[in-house]
Amino acid sequence: MKKSILLIASVSILLLSGCGSNKSDPKEVAQHVCEALKNMDFEELKKYTDEESTKQIELGQKRIEEAKSQIEALPEEQRENVKKIYENQMAVVKQKMATINCENIVMKDGGDKEESIALIDGKPTKLKLIDGNWKLTK
Repeated sequence: MKKSILLIASVSILLLSGCGSNKSDPKEVAQHVCEALKNMDFEELKKYTDEESTKQIELGQKRIEEAKSQIEALPEEQRENVKKIYENQMAVVKQKMATINCENIVMKDGGDKEESIALIDGKPTKLKLIDGNWKLTK
């Protein structure tokens, strides 16, 4: 259970350092991604990610659902204690994500017109022009 929560948090942080989608302005895309991460709004985040990153988000969502199912399958006398632990761990993850700074996203030239780097909360995040839309990618 604890490993699942840590994996979810790791996936979220990994996404911060490189996933994405959409719009004509890479800085605008970086802003949308940052806000979605900050709010842990994975459905919104998937609008701004490439195919590989979307799969990673969906895997994280699936693991969250599996953890919830495992908790519900526990005997009643264990369920409440484990549920409290899970909820506390998720609260820590949400609190950590809420501290992401979306105020000063800095764009760096990625070397060509189809790639750029956004510094989101100081972490470099690669943006790539895919089918006319900017997407965050690994």
